[in-house]
Amino acid sequence: MPIGWPAADRPGLLYGAIGHTNRLKAMQVVFSTVEYPSLILAYSGQAAYMIKYPVELSTMFYDSISGPLFWHIFVASTLATIVASQSLISASFSIVRQSINLSCFPRATLQHTSEKYEGQVYSLEVNYLLMVL
Repeated sequence: MPIGWPAADRPGLLYGAIGHTNRLKAMQVVFSTVEYPSLILAYSGQAAYMIKYPVELSTMFYDSISGPLFWHIFVASTLATIVASQSLISASFSIVRQSINLSCFPRATLQHTSEKYEGQVYSLEVNYLLMVL
């Protein structure tokens, strides 16, 4: 298993944080020295495994993990999947809300789920759209 695979689940998080806080040199240094090389190692390892075992494409990730590490990687990848799906759902509601405010999206019902935080919204139409897609 390549060293960088655990880092392959979160490159967008750090890259997005750099975009929002572009004045923060520490994040740029970490992305350049840790995250990007980890991604290169991860993708190189996946490519090498695919070249060596071209038949196992559907289960490539889990087949390439050695026995003692399997359950640790399985739990970490499952948690990363849950976090990514929640981020996708939250981002979809936020983008639709902003698009409605800019008159770029058809009107949809938005329910504010929190009186304390303005950005927490829910829309039944967006939920159905995500279900269909």
